[in-house]
Amino acid sequence: MRLTPVSAMAAALLLAALPATAYEQTFADPGVVVSAPGLGGGPALKVELHAEAVPQADSTRICAGRFLRELVKRPDMPDRDRIYRAPLDQANFLVLYILEAEGRKTLHAHLLGALRGSQCLEAHFSRPMQSEDEAESWRRSFAGASLRAAPGR
Repeated sequence: MRLTPVSAMAAALLLAALPATAYEQTFADPGVVVSAPGLGGGPALKVELHAEAVPQADSTRICAGRFLRELVKRPDMPDRDRIYRAPLDQANFLVLYILEAEGRKTLHAHLLGALRGSQCLEAHFSRPMQSEDEAESWRRSFAGASLRAAPGR
């Protein structure tokens, strides 16, 4: 089927208006859905989920505090004032920073939360930085991101 020029233009405009594909993945163990509606995907994006049993994991705030204390102790981490950290909502916390190794910069994001009052969750996202002005769009891409229990859990 061949599109008329007007139909082709309308189709192109419609595609341009659609948002980027959202990132969403269900991890069977520990039964968590990781969602970042503005992030999209792509072959360069790496995502890992870590769950740690913590008896006092009553809130995301507790889990975020534990995570940040450990993060700043890691070798080659940026100074604490160069690490963006903020709650996204009552159940999700975001940590962002850029690491440089061998002349290449990598964007990092950690989405933090608590699961059923017994586990601290960390979804770690990373991808190579393509341009210097990319950091702000990386931060904005996590608006509305969440960690939540998978259906049926």
